[in-house]
Amino acid sequence: QYVWDMKIIDMFREGKMQEVVDIMPEYTEQTIAETEAGGLIWMMAAMGVPSYPAEIYGYQSVIGTGNCIACWDPNTNTRELVL
Repeated sequence: QYVWDMKIIDMFREGKMQEVVDIMPEYTEQTIAETEAGGLIWMMAAMGVPSYPAEIYGYQSVIGTGNCIACWDPNTNTRELVL
């Protein structure tokens, strides 16, 4: 679980959201992540599948699954490298 989570978070940081969307079925199958409902994919679609990096504010394991707090700021002037 943790290794997959770190891979996804690295992709968030690199702005590779289309790749995240593409591997989500495998991620969901290989982990106990709560991604089956598609909330992350729906959010990415609503944002136009951003190609800019996410700001990561935190990550913790909660009841066996990882939880990430992230922000996708389209404005390069206000976007920050947080973690």
